[in-house]
Amino acid sequence: MRLIGVVRSPFKRRGDVPLRGYEASVGYIEIFREYEEGLKDIEGFSHIVVLWIFHESEGYNLLVNRWRTKAA
Repeated sequence: MRLIGVVRSPFKRRGDVPLRGYEASVGYIEIFREYEEGLKDIEGFSHIVVLWIFHESEGYNLLVNRWRTKAA
């Protein structure tokens, strides 16, 4: 697997990300210049598939406490 871009968001630390980050977040995916050609004619598609790696993950919980208001 090879890194072809990065996700940019307003959050600087993991703890800043809302539990349900999609509610009020705006970000974008930056594709590295050498891979831009692969985006040719992307406007003709209704969906794209994005794979990402949680490279800063320090573990996980299989259950989410939905009453929590801020990510740990």
